[in-house]
Amino acid sequence: MRTEFRFPYRPKPSDRGKPGKHTLYPLVPIQLYTSGSRCTSFEALLDSGADNVLIPKGSAELINLQMGKKIGMESASETTECYEASVGLIIGQVTGDRFDLGRVDARVPMSDTGKVPPLLGRHPFFQHFEITFQQYEPRPSYTIRLKDPTLKRF
Repeated sequence: MRTEFRFPYRPKPSDRGKPGKHTLYPLVPIQLYTSGSRCTSFEALLDSGADNVLIPKGSAELINLQMGKKIGMESASETTECYEASVGLIIGQVTGDRFDLGRVDARVPMSDTGKVPPLLGRHPFFQHFEITFQQYEPRPSYTIRLKDPTLKRF
């Protein structure tokens, strides 16, 4: 089974199919699940500057994610009100090799613009994988290498 995956940077879903040049992002194929739901596929923005996993409110509602207490989440410029949550997180394509991180702590902002994808911050994603960004190549891409041999694969 593979332990390294290379993904191209991609335009955000709302820009796909539109004419013109678009900004490209490191979007990771993921599936989210709760104890009472099947896996639901999303693309998550891989954000090395973020501390946590962030699930937009609309996505959290789609998978019936139970939200915990309200907390303040600090960013570089402000504090945002959000809910604590725990969600199952699988990394990889539905049709390919996948890695199940199990339940991870996540934050759900109280407001939702509907245009923000789920976000994978450093915790816990960077604990399990080594990530290399090749942003300035002719075809920007990023590589994810498994560094945690105990992670469940399927």
